[in-house]
Amino acid sequence: MEEFVLEAGVRLAEVAARNTASIVLDRVRLARERRGSAEVVNDLVGIINELIDDKNELLQIANAYKEAVAERLLSDADIAYIDDHLLPMLSEVVSEEQLAAMKPLLSARSVRIAQLIGFSFKEGVGAPLTRVAASHIDKLAARPTGGTVRPKGK
Repeated sequence: MEEFVLEAGVRLAEVAARNTASIVLDRVRLARERRGSAEVVNDLVGIINELIDDKNELLQIANAYKEAVAERLLSDADIAYIDDHLLPMLSEVVSEEQLAAMKPLLSARSVRIAQLIGFSFKEGVGAPLTRVAASHIDKLAARPTGGTVRPKGK
């Protein structure tokens, strides 16, 4: 994703450089200096069309940034669900002392603060948990079973 964000940043810089106010004003001034009014109109229409195209590209870049940020953030509903359900679930597998230590870190307030300062729970917690689960499943699948498994009914 980082490469995607960098590419969007480069596109943003290109569009911004193409249409600084001084460049657009110079192009309009040059168009007005032409003798034929039809040529002036055609030049101005061309400038306007290019500006509209650039505006559309800027909107696409803004949407790309918005989607990139949305992928990293947990929604309010996700945070509320974690706050309501994770601690009760953890209480079944960890000691009271461990749970007491985790409680402040897993509160909705802490999660929001961590996200605001740039922590991605999906990358920082979700991805490692996914790798651990996949590794565990791979180990289970690689274990010798001690014999062949027969389907029921045969």
